[in-house]
Amino acid sequence: MQHELHIHSSDSDGAYKKEELLKIANEKGLDYIAFTDHNTVDNLDPDALNSRYLERYGQRNKSVIIPGIEIDCFAGHKYHLLGYDLKVFEGMERILKELQIENHEICLEVIKKIKKNDNIDLNVEDILKRHTSPYLAKSSIINYLVYLGITDDYRAASYYYVGKKSKNYIPRKKLSLQKATEMVLDSGGIPVIAHPYRILIVDPSFKLEEHIAEYKEMGIVGLEAHTPSHTKAQELHVKDISEKHGMIYTGGSDYHSGDTSIIGSSDKELIEGLLDYRERKGR
Repeated sequence: MQHELHIHSSDSDGAYKKEELLKIANEKGLDYIAFTDHNTVDNLDPDALNSRYLERYGQRNKSVIIPGIEIDCFAGHKYHLLGYDLKVFEGMERILKELQIENHEICLEVIKKIKKNDNIDLNVEDILKRHTSPYLAKSSIINYLVYLGITDDYRAASYYYVGKKSKNYIPRKKLSLQKATEMVLDSGGIPVIAHPYRILIVDPSFKLEEHIAEYKEMGIVGLEAHTPSHTKAQELHVKDISEKHGMIYTGGSDYHSGDTSIIGSSDKELIEGLLDYRERKGR
């Protein structure tokens, strides 16, 4: 069974439109694909996506689309929460839109600081032309800095110009992990914590298993095991913890741009838990 459960389109910080990623998925023979753009459910309706695919390529999409999202949130540490199989978008759209507007204003202030501190004049209109959303995000500033050739490294752009160690840093507005989980559940979705061991980058003392009871109490049902952010040992540990505590585990490429060969997996273990959970819940 071929699948991709973590992939980003140009509706957030990815390089390709969803229809283009569907084309890649079809060429690879993927049975399932879950679009998980950051903090947006734009262009996520499967029927509309299938229609656009047919119109653009003259053939039907053969990959089952699982509507998803990746929400930036916070609970003592920075988290990313994946929401799979979303059914209702309206309430989530309203909350995310309010957040986007607040963060747009923060990004405008960050751009002013970049001009003042680094003598780099960023054109807001040009940034937005290269970003499908009408609202600025820190990722769109980072992408634009790379586009201008200020740096050729996205992490360097983040670190030196918008990140916490940068003199231009202004904290973004974020949802709590609890609120993000409630939002996914209210939308009929399945909440799964993305790349949990990435937290070790900022907190080397982090012990994943110590937080499982807290996650489950919130309503989180799974953990992402296979991801480029994890070592093989960490992937195996997440699988063990998930099985021990009755949670599902998933995996995906977390693809944004570049080499498309990393898209897709044939490891059925990484999707079986999600599909079984959907079936048990009568989804």
